[in-house]
Amino acid sequence: MWNDDLLQSLSSEQQVEVYEDRAKKLEERVRSTMNDEKRSVETLELIDDVQRLDLGYRFKGEIREALERIAALKDESKESLHSTALNFRLLRQHGFQISQGTLLGSELELKP
Repeated sequence: MWNDDLLQSLSSEQQVEVYEDRAKKLEERVRSTMNDEKRSVETLELIDDVQRLDLGYRFKGEIREALERIAALKDESKESLHSTALNFRLLRQHGFQISQGTLLGSELELKP
């Protein structure tokens, strides 16, 4: 039978500490990845994932810095339609002025 005493015994202080430590390590990995100087699809996808998980508030500064770094790059070549669209959407979503010509003018090869 489930009662209050049984439920209280399931969560120990050690388990809480383990989960807190694990969460801190994961947050540091996310921050480290976002601070990576390379402009990559992985960084854009990480930002998108963090926002979809509704954790963007925890990484607000890191997201802004990563997007500023990406927006400042003059390299217009895109790796794929996915990365171009993700780049366009995230920059626009965060208030960066980016023209649609960036999306339409990239040298992408559309494959059926």
